[in-house]
Amino acid sequence: RGMLTGGSTESERESTQGRIEGLQIGLRIFRENPILGVGVGNFTTYRVRHVDGIKMDPHNLLGLLLATLGIVGGVTFAGYLIATFVRGRRERQARKGVLDPWERAVRSFVGAMMFTLVLLLVSGLAAHNLGRWAWYWAPGLLLAAAQCRLVLPGKESA
Repeated sequence: RGMLTGGSTESERESTQGRIEGLQIGLRIFRENPILGVGVGNFTTYRVRHVDGIKMDPHNLLGLLLATLGIVGGVTFAGYLIATFVRGRRERQARKGVLDPWERAVRSFVGAMMFTLVLLLVSGLAAHNLGRWAWYWAPGLLLAAAQCRLVLPGKESA
């Protein structure tokens, strides 16, 4: 048994319970502030003043995202991720089977950036990782890599 199933030690059970409680509180804050949330960086302040007086983050991405950004921010964030994955998939498909080493490298790099976002989503199940730079750099690097084309002298870029 592990952290997601309740843990085998008392501290693991307390940690799991704290994350579940953080999600519940995040959803409560979201219900109280559904449109725009309480604002970036205001989760603990709002929790202390209006919920239970405990100065603790939710330790999960969903609770933090909805509580601080509301439905507007949640939909925007989801759209941002969907657009990134759609673009990444399109770029990878366009380079499928290409023998050119540069294009193969770009295809692999785009895949690595997409996988980075998947890992961030998974780690967000048990962490408040919304402020991590990788959420913003990975899509940016993916888009930059997608624009890279090897240009040989005397040839036009694709």
